[in-house]
Amino acid sequence: MSSEVLTITGLIKSYGSKEVLKGIDLKVDRGEIIGYIGPNGAGKSTTVKLMLGLEEGYSGQIEIFGEDIARHDASYKKRIGYIPETSEMYDSLTAQEYLTFVAELYGMDYDDADRKAEQLFDVFGLGDVYHSRISSFSKGMRVLQV
Repeated sequence: MSSEVLTITGLIKSYGSKEVLKGIDLKVDRGEIIGYIGPNGAGKSTTVKLMLGLEEGYSGQIEIFGEDIARHDASYKKRIGYIPETSEMYDSLTAQEYLTFVAELYGMDYDDADRKAEQLFDVFGLGDVYHSRISSFSKGMRVLQV
């Protein structure tokens, strides 16, 4: 089995005449943790959106778990998570509502998801906010949603 979980080769993306990604090459192996940093407008979010299939219209190649995402189904998405910069859509939900919703999207039974999510909140010392609105969470606490 390949140790590469992400391989990006010659990734180019433009919005009209503005070229945002200019030939990005990146390789991430299993177990590696990377930081993808740069100034606003550098293309970080665009790269991630392309990887997740949220945007199209690029040239180059993106392979996730050894599969070219342009040629295969989206089953790889079940193995990755994404925390957007802003998540206003979910701010009105409680942690319980959000986590059970996402778990059901992945095929989990509601009651099992609720029990496991509440246990995890307890493990992280956050049990007292399990039924609180996400809008009341700090950004650090929001990361634990996923």
